[in-house]
Amino acid sequence: MNTIDIIKYKLFVMIVLLLSFTIQAQETDLKKSSWSLQTGFMGLYLNNEIRFSEKLALRNEMGIEMTSRTLLCNKDIPFVITTEPRFYFSGLNAGKSWFYP
Repeated sequence: MNTIDIIKYKLFVMIVLLLSFTIQAQETDLKKSSWSLQTGFMGLYLNNEIRFSEKLALRNEMGIEMTSRTLLCNKDIPFVITTEPRFYFSGLNAGKSWFYP
């Protein structure tokens, strides 16, 4: 084994160790509110999700949405506002299935 192979091996081991430490450095607490921007082929939306508990959240969404009618008929671009509850059930009990006993 020459010195270049030893350096490559040490570099590989250091990269693997650094990646494993960054994977462990994730936040475990829940954020009370989160904002996101969602784009699509013919729309642009701004989302806000407010958490009430680990399982229950309220998602508010504002955006503009273009359809074939707005493009072909020169109509105004509709402004969309939605509010919907969210219920998160997966990932809370890791390894335990809620569907199968």
